[in-house]
Amino acid sequence: MEPAALAKLAAHDWPGNVRELEHVLERGAILAGEEAVLTTREIDFGLAIN
Repeated sequence: MEPAALAKLAAHDWPGNVRELEHVLERGAILAGEEAVLTTREIDFGLAIN
């Protein structure tokens, strides 16, 4: 995970707790495809399932 993506995750309030984090990371991994590193482009809080 690139440092900017990690900072974006750390700065988020996480109102949905660990389930929201899990869904954001799962979605990011799907969007990243075969890329080995998650970027801020794949971290999307608006589409996370709570």
